[in-house]
Amino acid sequence: MISMPKKSMSIGVVGAGPWGENHIRNYCTLGLDVWVADIDETRLKELEAKYPIKTTKEYKELLTNEKIRGVSICAPASMHYRIALEFISAKKHVLIEKPMALNVEDANKIMDLAKENEITVMVGHLFRYDSAINKLKEELKTGSFGKIYSIYTSRMGLKLPRNDVGATLNYAVHDIDIMCDILGDVYPEEITTITSRNLGNSNEDLAVIVARFNKDILGYCQVGWLTPKKMRDIIITGEKRSAEVDTMNNKLIIINECLEKNKEYYNIVKSAPVELSIEKKEPLKEELTDFICSIQDKTTPKASGEIGLRTIKILTAGLLSAKEKRTIKLDKMGDICV
Repeated sequence: MISMPKKSMSIGVVGAGPWGENHIRNYCTLGLDVWVADIDETRLKELEAKYPIKTTKEYKELLTNEKIRGVSICAPASMHYRIALEFISAKKHVLIEKPMALNVEDANKIMDLAKENEITVMVGHLFRYDSAINKLKEELKTGSFGKIYSIYTSRMGLKLPRNDVGATLNYAVHDIDIMCDILGDVYPEEITTITSRNLGNSNEDLAVIVARFNKDILGYCQVGWLTPKKMRDIIITGEKRSAEVDTMNNKLIIINECLEKNKEYYNIVKSAPVELSIEKKEPLKEELTDFICSIQDKTTPKASGEIGLRTIKILTAGLLSAKEKRTIKLDKMGDICV
């Protein structure tokens, strides 16, 4: 349970696009003093008319603002690394939208500098704060699912392609972290990825990722921005029962179907599915509240920088798998086995 901020404080937001505005809206709702930086002056004026904020075209002005204690970095992914280092060097706590960096080397540098300066790094792994996902984790802890066989996710839909990252770093950051989170924060042992570039861009627009956890649990993920139907599927298959998570509608459905062995034969055993009651909360508000509380209370946020780094390690291995057309094995620290 995340507690509310104890008092108001000044917070910055770098990047005022659609998702940056969601950060701004929630910070204002939490009663914070919000400073926003974006190069688009017209956009800043639009936001000033909607929210009680202070704005600037130069994000470096936030670096020297002594009132600001933390910053949400919502700029394009290719800028995350550089901007994060600047704010960490200025002793500002940072919430970096996903992905935290475009490669493992840069993600490690962010974490090393943060440790040196005693600064909190948080990464926008939103589904750490999703009520349906967290309810599923509670159900899994009861042991009623038995052995977990697989986790399937799909994050697809028709969307304008991004120039800075491909579908893997844009979408699969969520799904890989959901898998790791559900299974108890572990690295996969191996990962295999297939990608395609149908639009002729330098980055992939479709990707299929298969990750093997704990020797025999398979995580299967498909991501992309070409399919006409929006899909956000999460299905966990267990030995005794399974579950479907609908994060768009805040639902968790327990599927009471399984194979049961009777001597040398298997039978299908089933009963009616059960939809569990979920408390509806906005995940982003929960995430930003955790960020503020981590600054005020000097605690580690649920979506810590270490979690962001882990995800970059896994997806870097996945992209290497696609490039070299082979399965990549990972050690217990998530590093690629040579």
